[in-house]
Amino acid sequence: MKKAPTLKIEIGDPTHILHLRYQVLYPGKPFETAAVYLYSNGIYLILSPGEHHWGVYVTIGDSDNPTWAMSFISLPSDDWGENLARHDLTFNRISNVFTQQLYIQDDQNAAKQHGTFERFPNNVADPTTLNWENIPQPK
Repeated sequence: MKKAPTLKIEIGDPTHILHLRYQVLYPGKPFETAAVYLYSNGIYLILSPGEHHWGVYVTIGDSDNPTWAMSFISLPSDDWGENLARHDLTFNRISNVFTQQLYIQDDQNAAKQHGTFERFPNNVADPTTLNWENIPQPK
């Protein structure tokens, strides 16, 4: 079998980690907690009990403001059937609450999700060896 071409993408400097705790879950991904490792060039890694994939993100507004938004697009992975997924999240730093809208080809009517979050400094310069079992909280 012929091997598919690959892309090489450099990971930027570590910026923040978002610990997400979902109160309303997407049925296809019923994982209550997740950790999102953010990097300065728009690369992210998300880890949960059932997810481990990379993607790109854009921040809308300033994450030091009371509210801001982020759009995440996953790179093809087993997590989404080798397809893409887009997640639009809005964060409120005052209440530590987020809302999330999922967009995927296989489910055009995904209900909104929400939960609470914490933001921490990210000191992990090389996240390539991280997995759900070897990271600190939010387990």
